[in-house]
Amino acid sequence: MNAWRYLRRPVNLGWLGPLYVTGERSALVGFGVVWVFMLVLASHWVEGSGLDRIMAATLAALGHWFWDLMHHVGHYLAGLYAGHPMRGIHLYGMLIRSVYPPNEPGLAANIHIRRAIGGPAMSICLALLCLLFQRMLPSDILWFFFYISFWDNLLVLTLGALLPVAGLDGHVILRQWKHKKLS
Repeated sequence: MNAWRYLRRPVNLGWLGPLYVTGERSALVGFGVVWVFMLVLASHWVEGSGLDRIMAATLAALGHWFWDLMHHVGHYLAGLYAGHPMRGIHLYGMLIRSVYPPNEPGLAANIHIRRAIGGPAMSICLALLCLLFQRMLPSDILWFFFYISFWDNLLVLTLGALLPVAGLDGHVILRQWKHKKLS
């Protein structure tokens, strides 16, 4: 078996409330990549010992996964409100994707749009919350965590998610908006 197929092999991780969680081994590699990136940033921005920088990088890398999970909780809540919630989440690479029931026949475009907007809406609220905490906390480690979390929520999980690229929220919104105008 080649390495790519091994990394892509799905793993059942169990339930997180009403959401069934699956993942790929590639998520472990993704965590490692995020952690190394955070370690490079922490080595420049965090004062203190090497252990302080390692702790800051680890906290920020774990934070990336937490914020991405919260982004998908936003999708779940929006879907719940729209009457068609997602059923799970799937961890892969450096990201998470929503898992919806297959073959949702005749689902209205406005429901797809509402569900897609839920994630970025949650992420922009979390970005503002992180900005507030970042300004209040004097600790270098916590300052770094909330500083990185602000930018992660703003750039990756809000603006990045709204790009009109296949598989992202922006693509769903644009495609469904066009479909809505045609019908």
